[in-house]
Amino acid sequence: MASKLAVVGALLAASLMGVCRAQLKDGCKIETLRSCGDDFVPYGRKTEVLSSGEAFVYRCGKLQEQLTCSKKFINTCVDGLTKVAATLAVDAFEEDVESICSVGSERHEAYVEAVGCMNSVGKKLNSCWRTFRGIVQKAIVKAPIKDVLPYTCCSYHDLVGCTDQSLTPCESTGGKEFALDLLQRVFGDAVNLVCNKYKKGSEACKALPKLPSLGAKDRKVDNYVELLVEAAGTIGHK
Repeated sequence: MASKLAVVGALLAASLMGVCRAQLKDGCKIETLRSCGDDFVPYGRKTEVLSSGEAFVYRCGKLQEQLTCSKKFINTCVDGLTKVAATLAVDAFEEDVESICSVGSERHEAYVEAVGCMNSVGKKLNSCWRTFRGIVQKAIVKAPIKDVLPYTCCSYHDLVGCTDQSLTPCESTGGKEFALDLLQRVFGDAVNLVCNKYKKGSEACKALPKLPSLGAKDRKVDNYVELLVEAAGTIGHK
């Protein structure tokens, strides 16, 4: 908890001071991060998740490998606010994977209880994440640098709303609470500190113009951690 408070404090300080757009350190390539994978984002890539058996155990190991790889890249290749924000998110995903994969833990038991219903609406949840990813991608590539964060904030609120609505049938099994709790732990602290007027249902969000579609020659930013790195690097720009 103390380390998380320190990270949040650093995020607040950086957001108040303003920072330059993130640059990777010498010798680092974004392809390294992309090669790590991001399957630890539940329903971010797939329409269902596993909960038991040898396949589940194997999957847990692969997710931890992806997280370790992503954290190594963050610690080695980025700095400043970008590192702070990415660390917050990846640490939360890691805590979730560790607890879900610890058979017999309270979080694991809640996961087992909820996962059947969550998988039943897995296509909807995957669509929520794909929409979020698509909008943030377009913002990073197409929007003025000062507007990347507003689009990201508003897209996050839409992601929460989409997840909430998709999991309406899963309230009794704890699926809705389970998924929304993870979103809050991954993004909530950063959103609360830096999104300001770009809140859920706000006029500021409604006023953002629709972004043009990405072209065939436009840069692709597809990895979820890469999206966070890019978006966080724009904080402080006016």
